[in-house]
Amino acid sequence: AFEAAIGSAPRQACGWRSPIVPIEVGSEAAALEAAARLQRSGFFVPAIRPPTVPEGTSRLRVVVTAGHEEEEVAELARALSESGVLRLRDA
Repeated sequence: AFEAAIGSAPRQACGWRSPIVPIEVGSEAAALEAAARLQRSGFFVPAIRPPTVPEGTSRLRVVVTAGHEEEEVAELARALSESGVLRLRDA
């Protein structure tokens, strides 16, 4: 469902093949700010930053499970778009 929700987005979602979707945002500060904005919107999407990933490739760690309703996944995609993390062509 998440892939369908962001399917038209550029592949900032680093070629995932699992329920864990890493979305690269660049700087550590950008990742931390995006994670904070998403948390204020009700989504727990932690920032992954150096030394876990190389400098300049900080990312958000999105986890989608079968327990998430399609509307929740769609709302997360909208929140990612509104926060500037993903640029959806259809948003």
